[in-house]
Amino acid sequence: MAFDDEPIIDRNSEISEKSITEVKNCFSRRNGFVSHIIDGTDDYGVDIDCHVINDGKAKSFQFPIQVKSSDCFQEKEIDGSKYKTLNFRTSRLGYLIKFKPQVGIIVVYDDSENNCYYEFAFKVITKFDNKKIMISG
Repeated sequence: MAFDDEPIIDRNSEISEKSITEVKNCFSRRNGFVSHIIDGTDDYGVDIDCHVINDGKAKSFQFPIQVKSSDCFQEKEIDGSKYKTLNFRTSRLGYLIKFKPQVGIIVVYDDSENNCYYEFAFKVITKFDNKKIMISG
């Protein structure tokens, strides 16, 4: 890239920005949450910091959200249930479950469907443990 060239905004960049905005909208005040997008340069595996609201009061319960996005997913069937699959570093998963209490959430945003799918980080680890799947990362 030459000095006078303008940076190219690639498809992944567009999807990432859209997915974080869509997920933040799901975790909005009207749905009982206050959420803050973490600056992308300093997120270290957390994209959104979310706090719970109950009966109009902010509770001292918060959890991190890691958003992964794509517009092309593979589907896998395990024990009769269908799952969308996406490869990402397991160190992100390990980071999320170290929060106390262990309620970090992985959200996968499917841009082709404009839809979000989520799972608690500790449940993903439990599924790995139950299937004796080797994870690294």
